[in-house]
Amino acid sequence: MAIIRNGSPRQSLSPDPRTPSEFEGSPTWHGRDAETEYVSETASYDHYDTNDGDEKKTGTYIWRTVGDSKVRSAHAERNGKTYSWDDPPEGGHPGEAPNCRCRAEDVKNSKECKELKNAIENAKLQIEDNRKDVKQARKNVLEGQREYVRLEEEFLTLVATLGLSDLAKRGGNTLSRLKKALGILGVVDRFHEIELAFYAMEDAKKDIVAYRKTLNNQQQILNDSIRQFLELTRNNDEMCRN
Repeated sequence: MAIIRNGSPRQSLSPDPRTPSEFEGSPTWHGRDAETEYVSETASYDHYDTNDGDEKKTGTYIWRTVGDSKVRSAHAERNGKTYSWDDPPEGGHPGEAPNCRCRAEDVKNSKECKELKNAIENAKLQIEDNRKDVKQARKNVLEGQREYVRLEEEFLTLVATLGLSDLAKRGGNTLSRLKKALGILGVVDRFHEIELAFYAMEDAKKDIVAYRKTLNNQQQILNDSIRQFLELTRNNDEMCRN
């Protein structure tokens, strides 16, 4: 009986003179319709002496199964995961367990894996930087809100000292109403003071809008960097890692 491996036949070391029918009922018998196969009592012919004359393998590989219902559950769980030739999983590498039909898929580009891991580390650093930017943007919004409240209180207090609080609480054209009222009261010279306080309050309101816009932008940048990190880690899981 000849064994075909890698396109070339190899003569079995111990051909058994018994016919397939004589094997039936033995512990190593595997019947299959009209086409039958039987394995050696010591090892599967398909994997016999597979490392004979080969150099020791190094590096990593991806475990691949044939994907049918006969695959061992333990091997099915390993499918698509990466292992090291120097550190075999329990039961050995693909094809080493009796009748195992799994194979080892070479990790073809170790340089790509290294670059991917570097990219993951850089992505982590970028996320941390982006988180700091988001934190600072939030701080700016809060400080801007506090500043607006302070300036609004100053403006309202100033107007209240002149007895014009009702005019300040109304809708648009606040300054025009106040200026007219000050003229009636004969203290129009106080208008410049009120005008400065009013525009300081309005500028603070505009700052809050700008700070919130910056916060939204920084949050989007952070979200994008997290998505990139997750994509890189998924690629790493598929290609280079257990």
